[in-house]
Amino acid sequence: MNKVQKLLALLLVITLQLASIPTSLLAQSNATPPEISNVEVTGVTDSSMTITWETDEDADSSVNYGLQPDLGIVRIPVPDRTSHSITLDNLEPGRTYYFRVISADENGNQGISADYKVEMSGTPQTGDGPGQGESSTESTVTNPTPVREIIEQINEITNPQQLQEILQETVEAIQGITDDLTIIGPPTVIPEASTALISLTTDREASSEVQFSPSASFNGGTYAFSQKSTGDVTTDHEIRIIGLEPFTEYSFKVLSTDGSGITGESRNFTFMTKASLPEIRNLRVLKVEENAATLAWDTTVPAKALIEYQDQTTGAQNSVGRPTLATSHQMRLADLTLGTRYVAFVISENSGGDRVRSQPIQFITVRDIAPPIISNVTNESTLFPGSESR
Repeated sequence: MNKVQKLLALLLVITLQLASIPTSLLAQSNATPPEISNVEVTGVTDSSMTITWETDEDADSSVNYGLQPDLGIVRIPVPDRTSHSITLDNLEPGRTYYFRVISADENGNQGISADYKVEMSGTPQTGDGPGQGESSTESTVTNPTPVREIIEQINEITNPQQLQEILQETVEAIQGITDDLTIIGPPTVIPEASTALISLTTDREASSEVQFSPSASFNGGTYAFSQKSTGDVTTDHEIRIIGLEPFTEYSFKVLSTDGSGITGESRNFTFMTKASLPEIRNLRVLKVEENAATLAWDTTVPAKALIEYQDQTTGAQNSVGRPTLATSHQMRLADLTLGTRYVAFVISENSGGDRVRSQPIQFITVRDIAPPIISNVTNESTLFPGSESR
């Protein structure tokens, strides 16, 4: 049984209780809460203590207590006494406990004391200020009471005003947890070539999910893929989706579901993955001339080509490039100076504008003094009668 179902069950019980009370009783009310005084702690041992106090009218007895200021509860539900005493057992030795006392009269009006704390080996220290009276039910329970026990307690209540107050609190609680879950603002996306980290924030703790598709095949309704969070419920969510194609636009939406099964979802968004970085391979000098040089290299993905080079004698720098995408590259550097050492860097840029730079490569321009080699010469002739071969 989830939280909504539990509260609906309580709502039904309270409604039935109110329906069984005569209408004349519903008009009766006493809005004055009991006044609590003389709160004392006695009988402190390693594992128990007794708390006593007085009220100015007959009321029931409750103690909220715990190791932290958010308190649990022990209660005597019958409003038939003005002197109250509750013993807390099975406490942990040597620990500091926090508590406050609560008394409600037969009309459900509650008086609440100040907060106190007690060290099990010492004397109690009083709270920071006087108690206060309130006409609405107020308690914080560290360990939730089972639904069956709550229903039994409600069935024991005969005061119509108190039942109406409980009814109102239950209705507000149901409304609070059935409000739509809100995804706050647009999600943020940090894309890589094959993954993307998507972050989002919700107005309450929930799980999260990303549904996504390549935009080119997205029909506006059903997403092709889904990836859910693997951690605990939270308000700050991060999901890394994997298996994406480089330099591709994706459509996506995010969804979050809280512990009551209420789901909120965003509208559709898009992001573009990064292009794969080119990797420069087999960089080489193909040819050196007296005033030129030719470089060649390969890249792992289609990329634009650029060479930056520098005259090591004068320090003059220059560059030459080609804007077309290719994986095999060859470029000639012209107007160089004879007998000069040059250093060159190759830069490749992918379709997404990401650049990589090679290690330097050096060469010296020289004059080609080797004579040409003649090869593959053939001798073809035809002899006619009366002629001499030549």
